[in-house]
Amino acid sequence: MNLPLYIIRLLVLVFILGIGLSACNIEANTNELSSHGLGEMEGERCTVQLRRDYLGAETSLPIPPTTDVFNGAQVSIEGRLEEVGHYGLLLRSDGRDLWIPMEAILLVDFAPPSYVPDGAQLSHAKGTEGVPAKAK
Repeated sequence: MNLPLYIIRLLVLVFILGIGLSACNIEANTNELSSHGLGEMEGERCTVQLRRDYLGAETSLPIPPTTDVFNGAQVSIEGRLEEVGHYGLLLRSDGRDLWIPMEAILLVDFAPPSYVPDGAQLSHAKGTEGVPAKAK
């Protein structure tokens, strides 16, 4: 029994697509992240750093990832994380709900504003407020 070439190609294509979809573990109508993602942090206060290229602030100069202002423009949004999905997150900020697409997010920072890394001591010398002291 000889099958026409186009039927063989069609069967191979269906087989490859079936393997690809099962490997991706695609579930219909699911917009949830795994329990190990941002979903665990819903309800927490955070700062969302936006990608600089999405804001028109691309530059060849280095920009710290946690800076809040670049060239006079706000590049982060603070608020409470309300909801997380595959395509974006919902942030409550200043009484408004803001939907931020995932592709526009550089990072999400859950550290409190006064966060100091373990082992760092703040210097209290005049003119150096908020500058970590050098380790001895």
